Amino acid sequence: MAKKGIIFICAIGLMLSASLVQASSIEDLYGNWSGSWTWDTIYYNDGSIKSFFKQSDGSWQGDTQPAWFYIYLEPDNAKAVQFNLHAVDTDGYFGTLKAQFRSDTTFTGKVSALSLIDTAFNIVILYDDGNTATIYGSFDTAGFSSVRFDETDSPVQGYITAQGALALAAVPEPASLLLLGLGLLGIIPLRRKMK
Repeated sequence: MAKKGIIFICAIGLMLSASLVQASSIEDLYGNWSGSWTWDTIYYNDGSIKSFFKQSDGSWQGDTQPAWFYIYLEPDNAKAVQFNLHAVDTDGYFGTLKAQFRSDTTFTGKVSALSLIDTAFNIVILYDDGNTATIYGSFDTAGFSSVRFDETDSPVQGYITAQGALALAAVPEPASLLLLGLGLLGIIPLRRKMK
């Protein structure tokens, strides 16, 4: 009887530890994701590369800022980011990215590489001009954490690159939204009856 009790306790322990640490597979990254990109580093090339870094007090320090720095770049505004990830397609890409540069300007890229080792993921974005960016951080069954979106190439003259934290969440599928809507419709009559 004691052996059965020990085996039962060990089995419970294994089940609990398995439920607490659920490894993700790369397929768990597939789908639509959206979030906000908060810049903390900006590089600008006006003949030589200038660097700007956001401080803990919210100010930007580094090289002398051009007059248009705040008006044109809107560096303190979070930028919307959306991307879709899937298995590699016939062109060798794993998805697409669309992100804001400013409130009225967006840019796009293709996902040229995608990896997940344990909980560490890495996504390489290829822009049409040949430059790249990297999105990396942690991903498990609870979602994303400690994510960075860093444009990795030095800007050519007249261009700007940025780096910063990226907060991400899954975009609900239309069918999920429909089911949620139907569920809410079912709740409304119940609330009316309860009054």
